[in-house]
Amino acid sequence: MYQQMYSRAPLLFLIFSNFTRLSLSLYNAGIGTISWFEIPAILGIGLLFDLRPALIFTLCFALISICTPSFIKKRIDKNPILEWFGFMVVLFLLSFQMFAEWIFWGDMDCRFNFIAIDYLVYTHEVVHNIMQSYPMKTYLAIMLAIACLGGYYLKRFPKAALAYDLKTTSKIGCFLVFSFLLPIEHWSKNNFSQELSENGTSNLLHAFFNNQLNYNQFYQTIEPSYLKNRVESYLQVKQPENKQDLVSRNIPSYAPFKNLNVVLITVESLSQEFLDKKPESWTPFISNLKSQSICFNDHYATGTRTVRGLEALALSVPPTPGSSILRRPHHENLYTVSSVLKPKGYEMLFWYGGYGYFDNMNAFFERNGFTVRDRLHIPSNRVEHETIWGVSDEHLFDAFLEEINTRKERSKPFFSLIMTTSNHRPYTFPKNRISMPQGTREAAVRYTDWAIEQFLEKAKKTDWFDNTLFVITADHCASSAGKMKLDPTKYLTPCLFYAPKHLEPRCIDIRTSQMDVIPSIIGLLGINYESRFYGNDQIHTPIDRPVPLGTYQRLGFFGKQELVILSPKKEVNVYKNVPGGYQEISKEDSITLKDAIGLYQSAFNRYKSGQMDANPPS
Repeated sequence: MYQQMYSRAPLLFLIFSNFTRLSLSLYNAGIGTISWFEIPAILGIGLLFDLRPALIFTLCFALISICTPSFIKKRIDKNPILEWFGFMVVLFLLSFQMFAEWIFWGDMDCRFNFIAIDYLVYTHEVVHNIMQSYPMKTYLAIMLAIACLGGYYLKRFPKAALAYDLKTTSKIGCFLVFSFLLPIEHWSKNNFSQELSENGTSNLLHAFFNNQLNYNQFYQTIEPSYLKNRVESYLQVKQPENKQDLVSRNIPSYAPFKNLNVVLITVESLSQEFLDKKPESWTPFISNLKSQSICFNDHYATGTRTVRGLEALALSVPPTPGSSILRRPHHENLYTVSSVLKPKGYEMLFWYGGYGYFDNMNAFFERNGFTVRDRLHIPSNRVEHETIWGVSDEHLFDAFLEEINTRKERSKPFFSLIMTTSNHRPYTFPKNRISMPQGTREAAVRYTDWAIEQFLEKAKKTDWFDNTLFVITADHCASSAGKMKLDPTKYLTPCLFYAPKHLEPRCIDIRTSQMDVIPSIIGLLGINYESRFYGNDQIHTPIDRPVPLGTYQRLGFFGKQELVILSPKKEVNVYKNVPGGYQEISKEDSITLKDAIGLYQSAFNRYKSGQMDANPPS
């Protein structure tokens, strides 16, 4: 019995893994993200992806079996209850992973990755969010039924089992080494097909051990002597030969100094497509506000997570491989928007509707010059509704208004970054606010739009409204997966600047990035300063240049003519923009590859060398 349990566990792993892959493939074929004819290849290549973890499990079981004393094996063999219990545990864990992969795919359109590692770290929020969003009692009952019934029938199967000895273990080890030589890493140009073929367990382990990547080791690089030219090309500035920080440059004032307050509203998962699809029902207020604002019509987030958006908005830097700077050990005393505005007398505020320990947000902003306000600062008796992610947006805005309206230093200007949470699963909010039923993405977007409208209406009644610049943008899009390895359409977000007493409405059609938001705000305030931002004031000195897009591993550089994607193992893909889509071309034919490498290589080097610090080494 002891040997049977260990022999059958890897086989069960293969069965569950392939059933998960088949079910997800059928679902995706049904919604059109893959072709029905791709399913056989997905299943076949998927079996090769499954081979590695299955062999690793088998090897581990073999070693445990060899090292376990014979008297313990005999004692276990004499107790049939332990056999049944052992099979139950294995089946419950495998079915739990299967349901987890279904749920994760439903949210992210991909197999387990670095985001899943985040979910393991922040289990309180994630578990409660899942409980609020899915019928987990039903799911757990099904898992237990699979475990109990499956364990019972497995126990009744014939008793033949693989005998583990040193010879067998050596053979398994050889097969394992051979499996890593199989060239199956990137077999499909359709990213959905590629993701479906991969193994969730392997991806999870890989992400766990690669949450930070050394750019110079894993990505395509250029010579340091050539790096200066590439950074200058991107920033469109000429630096002295002995300049240590290639990004540092003097930015003059292009407008009279305005001592305006700034309210930067960062909306959770607000894709531009919501404004384009059904603006009259999804975002009627924000869509109407565009005509009264300076609006960036081709604006892109730098990443797919909230911390990436906050990183770009606070630091004005491109994404670097691995986790966001907000969550890295060296996240304090960096050169942020606070470094520019605080010396000008601004009070710096960060407001978040949830608990700011999530994603290390509180620690980052507190250690970079901000006063932090989160769920702990919002009285519960003033909260009609909240989810595990935070209070409803209207309560967040009301708490902010109350503090601003009652603060003692009324003459002091303030800069406040407000991060909302309502447009997040389970998509619930207070009753009787909008006419749409709760629990859907559409309803959550419409509610957030309503909450912003109410906020601005209340703000108009204050004595500081006429002297305030309001900026409305997003942290990232609602989903990031597409048929390409990195789909630019999944990074397109709205961004508008609203100050009716100070700004003439107009549209800016050149491509802009989250990195450009802070420099553009500072430009509107009429401040001259030494910038160490990668972003540019796209209102006064527009530059039509490619924008950075990233996941935790892939780094994109999206221009009007090309999309460059840099990946680990120094992999480079270049796609030419052609009518109807993208056509892959040779990297030797690329006109923007060197600029892409220069941008990311310099950002990594500057962070590691301390040049992103508020007080960098001389």
